[in-house]
Amino acid sequence: MKNQITKHSNFHWSIYTEIIINAPQDLVWSALTDFDHMPQWSKTLQKVNGELSNGSKSMVDYIFKGKLRNIKHSMVDFEEGVQFGWSDTLIPFSR
Repeated sequence: MKNQITKHSNFHWSIYTEIIINAPQDLVWSALTDFDHMPQWSKTLQKVNGELSNGSKSMVDYIFKGKLRNIKHSMVDFEEGVQFGWSDTLIPFSR
């Protein structure tokens, strides 16, 4: 398991997480991209609406400080069946 937070400036941070799961890769990918069922395995990440591809836009629902927040993101580092991530300013919007 690897977690890393890098501070680039007062307003620019990078967050990286990695975990090894002892299961077939296709089953893990299927669970991670089953966005309707995220609340069953994540306390904070609740839903992703949008296309899975590099540069696509998505709306990500997080629980932040006890409230559900919507955050608009651009998808980066997408590799089908392997990884996905976002890169944008983290400005939560209350719902």
